[in-house]
Amino acid sequence: MEIVELKLTAMAHGGAALGRDQNNRVIFVSGAIPGEQVEVALRSAKSRFGRAKLQRVIVSSSDRIETPYPPIGPHGGLTYQHMTYEAQLRYKQEVVVDQLKRIGGVDVTPIIRPIVPSPKQWAYDYDVRLSPTAEGGFGFWDGEAVTAPGNQLPTLMPALEKLVQDFDFELPGLRLMTLRAGSDDSLLIALEITEAEPPQLEADFPVSVALVMPDKTAANLLGFNTIYRQVNDQLLRISAGSDFHGNLSMVPNLIEVVAGYTDQAGRIAELYAGVGTLTRALSEVGDEVHAVERSGDAIEDAAENLEETENVSLYSGWAEDVLPMLEFRPDVVVLDPPAEGAGAEAMAAVVASDPSRIIYSGSDIATLARDVKALTEAGYRPVSLTPLDMLPQTFHVHAVVFLEKI
Repeated sequence: MEIVELKLTAMAHGGAALGRDQNNRVIFVSGAIPGEQVEVALRSAKSRFGRAKLQRVIVSSSDRIETPYPPIGPHGGLTYQHMTYEAQLRYKQEVVVDQLKRIGGVDVTPIIRPIVPSPKQWAYDYDVRLSPTAEGGFGFWDGEAVTAPGNQLPTLMPALEKLVQDFDFELPGLRLMTLRAGSDDSLLIALEITEAEPPQLEADFPVSVALVMPDKTAANLLGFNTIYRQVNDQLLRISAGSDFHGNLSMVPNLIEVVAGYTDQAGRIAELYAGVGTLTRALSEVGDEVHAVERSGDAIEDAAENLEETENVSLYSGWAEDVLPMLEFRPDVVVLDPPAEGAGAEAMAAVVASDPSRIIYSGSDIATLARDVKALTEAGYRPVSLTPLDMLPQTFHVHAVVFLEKI
C-alpha cells in the first residue's frame, strides 16, 4: 500500500477532501479538511484520480474538532462530524456552488443565499433505512458497502436509536427496512421483501409493522401502517411507504423557503407532492394548487392532511403523465423529487407546460444540478438559490432553486 503526503485544497461532493499527488492525480480523502497536510494510504488509484485512507494529520485545520463518535462502517458514515458545525455549513455551501457550476453549467455565486442551519445537529432524524449485511444482522449502505451501525447512532432521535439497538430478528427475502418514528414516539417498521408471501410477526413492545409494495403502497402486518408528525400547527399523517424528510426540525424551514419563492403565484402545479408537506403552504400563497403524486398511499395521506383546504386538487400518477393532461398553463411549477431527481421525461413535461416560474427543491445536489442544466438549456434562468442543512454531520445538502423564464 502506497503512503503519500498531500496538501488538501477543497471539499468534494460525497464528504471527502481532495488534493493532488506528485503525479497531479486528484486524491480523495475521507475524514480530512481542506487546508490540512495529511499522510494517506492509497486504496485505489487510476490515471486521473484515486481514493485514500487518512493515516495521520500532519498540519491540522482550525476547523477540526475531536470526533465525537466512531464512523458508521469502515468507509465512514458521519462524514462531517470531525468539523465544527460552522465549518460543515461553509463547506456544504461551497459544494453547492461547485456542483451547480460543474454539472449544471451555472455560476450561482451571485444568487446563492446563506445555508439554513439545522436547529438540531444531533438526535434529529426520525427515519432510518437498514439493509441486511453479509455477516448477518442489519446495517447502512455507506456508499461502498452495507455495514453494521456499531453501538451508537447519534443522529437518530432517541426512541428510534433505541429501536435500532434493541432490534433483533431474521426475515428471509428482506431487501430494505425503514424504521420511522412519530412525534409522539410511536414506532413503525416498513419492510420491503422479495418473497411472495408476507411474514407472520409478533412483537413484545409497542411497534407497528407494514409491508411496502414496489408501488409504495403498504399492507398492515402488525398495528397500523401510519404515523403522525407535528409540523408547525399541523399534524401530518404519513403512511409506511410515503416519503417524508427525516429531520423534522428542518421541515418548517423548507416550507418557508419554498413558499417564499412562490408568493402571489396564481396557478401552481406541484409535482412529487408526497403527503402534502408543502401543499398547504402553497395553497396559502397561490390561487390554485394542483398537486401530483404517484403513490396512492401518499395521496390518501395528503387528502387527510389537506382536508381543510379549499383550493387544492390532488392527482395520482407520474409527473410526466399527469402534467400534460392539466387543462391550463401553470404560472408556477414546484418540484420536490426524491434523491434520484426528476429525470428527463419529467423535466421535458415541465418545460412543455411553459410556466413562467419554476421552484425545484432537491435533496441531492448532483441530481438537482443535472435537472437545472436541462431547465437552463430550455430557456430558464436561476434567480435565487437557498441551501438547507437537512442532515447535519453528513455530506448531504438540500437546496431550493428559483428559476424564471427568460
